[in-house]
Amino acid sequence: MHIPAGTVLTGAVHREESFFLVRKGDLIVSTDNGPRTLGPGDMSVSKVGTKRAGVALTDVEVTTFHANPTNEQEPQALWNLFTIPAPALSFDAVQLEQEA
Repeated sequence: MHIPAGTVLTGAVHREESFFLVRKGDLIVSTDNGPRTLGPGDMSVSKVGTKRAGVALTDVEVTTFHANPTNEQEPQALWNLFTIPAPALSFDAVQLEQEA
């Protein structure tokens, strides 16, 4: 994945433990121990249920690694296999509550 410099981002919530590798650039990422600056060659583990946030200090390229024992190839099926759907946005939830 390519992340342009200055981008503020969040990751998806992963169903299984995975890890990512920074291939190019520098970024600050949230971790269980607070923010961490990562650069080329650095890896970080994403535990089950973890959602990370970050900011790209430069143009960044990262690769996330997941087990794919069935060799699934279809992008949407892979997304569904590896991630947990995000909860409703707080604003949407408040609106729905007020309409009821």
